[in-house]
Amino acid sequence: MPIGSLTAAPIATGIGKIVRQMRSSPNAGSAAPGNGAVAQVTTVTFASVSSSSPYSIIVTDPYTGVTETASITTDGSASDAEASALLLAAVEAKPMISGFFSAADDGAGVVTLTARTAGLAITVAEGVDTGAKMTIATPTAAAAATEYTFGKAVEVYFDGGIRKARIPVQPTRGTFTFTLTHAASSSYSQIVNVRNVATGGNAALSVYFASGANVTATGANAVTAWGAVNTLGTGLITAAAATPVSSDVTITVTLPTGWTFASASTPVVITGGAAASTTPAVGAAGGTVPDLAIVYDPGDDSSDTLGTGSRTTIRGGTVVPFILNGAAILVNPAVAPTVGQAVLVDFASAGALTPTASVTTAPLVVAGSAWKFTGESQVIGASTYYVCEAA
Repeated sequence: MPIGSLTAAPIATGIGKIVRQMRSSPNAGSAAPGNGAVAQVTTVTFASVSSSSPYSIIVTDPYTGVTETASITTDGSASDAEASALLLAAVEAKPMISGFFSAADDGAGVVTLTARTAGLAITVAEGVDTGAKMTIATPTAAAAATEYTFGKAVEVYFDGGIRKARIPVQPTRGTFTFTLTHAASSSYSQIVNVRNVATGGNAALSVYFASGANVTATGANAVTAWGAVNTLGTGLITAAAATPVSSDVTITVTLPTGWTFASASTPVVITGGAAASTTPAVGAAGGTVPDLAIVYDPGDDSSDTLGTGSRTTIRGGTVVPFILNGAAILVNPAVAPTVGQAVLVDFASAGALTPTASVTTAPLVVAGSAWKFTGESQVIGASTYYVCEAA
């Protein structure tokens, strides 16, 4: 999509429209769709076929409803390999069936039919199945290409040298674990250092909690203490306790998206008997937040339905226009934002934008620019949309 199509406008007329440019040439581009259509794969499997017996499959044209049958008859000393070879030949001799599917025989009783048109669902059914020796299955169902929504985030990546865009996937959240040994009337203090895998920024997380009436209660106190740590945002750290073993209980703490364990100081038991202790935390790395961008509307594609206005998505299987920074764009966040709030990407909602932090969100920071909500809004029809920008 050419950059020249990013025409600044004083008022945006729809979601994903450019409201204004913040530099002479906004940092934008286009990518091939990474979530393309999926071709149906159907298998016909023979198992201990009967000799001198008929078998057939029926394929229905998804456009017209017309059917075509591929039939075989095994010989007097039938084998599964013979049956699949016969079916392959029968399928390839049928113009409609072979038009919809390419066929392959594994030489051991299985014929695989792969749809020639990705995204097209085609019914394949049993016709004659002597002795119930034939099974039809569809291990891969047809799926349409993803339509990317204007104003949502996509992951931009390279595959074989080709730049592509796809629905962003939740990165693995970083974790760390430690084991407490319970003792009555004890208090525990811990400091764990974490790192943002995208920015390299560090943060120190500290907790203090007391022992409970028993090991289970002490574990519960640890879980509550870690869950109350708001250094990285309110409610973004979660913790869980394993089933205690004797006086020991292992705690697993899960960090927000984009953060990973870095190091831990030696934990301290402030009071209590010698039996009370806690092991140093040991962490598992969190995944890196992928390179993200916002899908914008270049305004060059009309609605599929006459009179319904412009589209709200990019057609499946077509080039995805995206913007990295250098402009303001009209979007549809999950909740109404306030001026200056950071734009967050919600991985649990297919890249939807939101001002509200959660365990499945990460800030939209692209090429060193942080996207923020400007406080501007616009009503279109019955909906209110909001402007976000990145210089």
